[in-house]
Amino acid sequence: MNEASEILRYSVNGPTEEEKKAARSPGDRAMTVFNWGILVVCLGVWAVVGALFWVPLLLRRVVEYSVALVPSMLAVGKPWRAAKRLRNAMSFYARGFKVTTELVTRDPKRSERPLLPGNDGAPRGTVLFGELVWAVLIWYPVLLLAGVVQSTPLDLWQHLGGISWREDVLQPFLEWVRTHHP
Repeated sequence: MNEASEILRYSVNGPTEEEKKAARSPGDRAMTVFNWGILVVCLGVWAVVGALFWVPLLLRRVVEYSVALVPSMLAVGKPWRAAKRLRNAMSFYARGFKVTTELVTRDPKRSERPLLPGNDGAPRGTVLFGELVWAVLIWYPVLLLAGVVQSTPLDLWQHLGGISWREDVLQPFLEWVRTHHP
């Protein structure tokens, strides 16, 4: 046979990995590279954002567990709820990587549970806002002590109080509205 003719191979086990790879179109290969690139970006963002939330969360759960341990020991019990929350906090960061990898790379057809709108397991706005405030309360003093942040919240409050809001903010905005929207 010459090289131009096609050869059909039959196998009990199906095509080999090399045959599957060779059969994929260039578009499929490009989409695979694109998907992996998106996964790398998502994991990179999680590496930073997840750590910013994880450290304060872990600190709070360690303190919570330690405080719950005292009455439990006095009552000869066990702080089950605090221990569960501590375990969840300890695995928070690693779970973010695992879930991101799983959800970005999985085949939606083989999904064990489809994600419905509003049922994605994301925390409600107040919970997320509370975690954000807690993270700021932990990280701000650390950054202030490290010299990264130069002003205190009191300095910011005094600066905002010293702004002539009516003259410096409202008047230019109203003038812009009048000139651009007759």
